[in-house]
Amino acid sequence: MLTRQVYDHARRNPDKIALVFNNRTLTYHELASSIEASRRLLEKRGVAGHGVALLVISSFLDAWIVGLAVRGLGLTTLVLPSLEEASKFVFPGIRFVVARTGDRAWPGLQALCRERGWEAIDLPAPRFTRVRNHGAVEAPVWPAVPGERILLTSGTTGLSKMTLFDPLGENTEPHRRAIFEISDRSVVLVPSFGGWSSAGYNVPAHVWDAGGTVSIYQGSRQWESFRRPGVTHAFVHPALLAKVLSAPRGELPRNDEIQLIVTGGALLPEQYEEAKARLTSQIFVCVGATEAGVFTLTRVEQPDDLRWHRIVPGCDVQVVGDDGRSVPVGEVGTVRVRVSDGAIGYLHDDAASRDFFHEGYFYTGDLGVLRGDGRLSLHGRSVDVLNVAGEKVLPAPIEEKLATECGVSAACVFQARPEEDGHTIYVVLESPPTISLPKVEAALASVLPRPFSAKIHCLGVLPRNHMGKVLREDLKRRIGL
Repeated sequence: MLTRQVYDHARRNPDKIALVFNNRTLTYHELASSIEASRRLLEKRGVAGHGVALLVISSFLDAWIVGLAVRGLGLTTLVLPSLEEASKFVFPGIRFVVARTGDRAWPGLQALCRERGWEAIDLPAPRFTRVRNHGAVEAPVWPAVPGERILLTSGTTGLSKMTLFDPLGENTEPHRRAIFEISDRSVVLVPSFGGWSSAGYNVPAHVWDAGGTVSIYQGSRQWESFRRPGVTHAFVHPALLAKVLSAPRGELPRNDEIQLIVTGGALLPEQYEEAKARLTSQIFVCVGATEAGVFTLTRVEQPDDLRWHRIVPGCDVQVVGDDGRSVPVGEVGTVRVRVSDGAIGYLHDDAASRDFFHEGYFYTGDLGVLRGDGRLSLHGRSVDVLNVAGEKVLPAPIEEKLATECGVSAACVFQARPEEDGHTIYVVLESPPTISLPKVEAALASVLPRPFSAKIHCLGVLPRNHMGKVLREDLKRRIGL
């Protein structure tokens, strides 16, 4: 259990820095002391046993402290990013909703708790004081069944799904740490990843399990988090990387000791070149899923590495047809990953579990191609495939071409109802309205079969989730579909 591991590190290396949150540092002793103070307060309020505790805390620092305290009492935690998300989840296992006193990010929370019959637990804001001449943090009697965690999927095609992970699965942390070469000497930057996401939970968990240092930044000036000396790893998604690279010249220190790991979306060539020039030469792209963990990690050394991913050694990744058999090398099929230590289904969604989990594999919903050397290329989501005049067309290469040739940060291509009108393609660009429409039309004509008609929209900012992925259903609603 991660909570117990933090306490053990506090006993062995009390002065080692465990966490940097913005400009505040906490040693392992201070982190464990803060967790223990919250655990005792929660225990006095009757929070113990089994069931689910929703954590509605806007500060990532407080959410981690309270979450580890709750799990140390035997409850399962679900961290939520907003009150809107909280209102979506209705299932019988919720026992408590834990919030911080004076947290203004959650107006209407008390009313929602009364409506749903949830017991609201209001904790005072923590007081962080530097501890001198400290003694060891006394470890409590741990529950026989440690608390679990629920993580949310990306929700790019609709509502987020909930995935439950057995706490015994954390015994696999050494394997997952090895993928990223994380050790007790690592200082790992995880800026603005919420604890409800796979990266937001799992990366800090890997680091603390090893006894390393986690650096979390929550704010608008994302590049400031890269100024901390000694950072060895930095995890970002493409939209977050764009914010980092928006730093004024001279504000972003370049450091070739940092491994920059880009996850949660495709890294564009021009973004790679700028990151290489301004941040570090060690740039990796990582592909994974909340349900199955990381299954590719590729160091980018040439343009080909942005498209063709290296499968993590020992990970069983296949590209299969509708019959579940592997398709020949070079042919497009559905990507599936064998799940050995991930989720086995979705909470309270048997239909989705049947759709995505079969015979020990998780079907990611991605279309992909395997190359002769075993490398994998992704070609978009199966639900996003276009039907243009009766011909199946993959959207991902079109979106990449539009973004590159039109000089925009993102592009989305989709249809409203292909069965009703197979000729109309909707294009939404993340760009100012002054973009050259003939340029967009020319790029489309070079990759789409004819005949087709395009309806082009420009938005300053596309709707995205916490990982920076475009929310396609929200996007369709914004343009009136």
